[in-house]
Amino acid sequence: MSPAELEDDYFPQVNWFLDAFHTHFKPLPNYTPQNNFTAGEMLSLSKMDVC
Repeated sequence: MSPAELEDDYFPQVNWFLDAFHTHFKPLPNYTPQNNFTAGEMLSLSKMDVC
């Protein structure tokens, strides 16, 4: 794979920050998260050495 193909997975994306803020700090009105950044999901991913 070329580096350009990995860019979206390697560099932080705007929606990651919005999803994490929405989940952990304050729900944003009319916002639907695109990723699951709940504590349970992050724990599950860390057990698999994914995050």
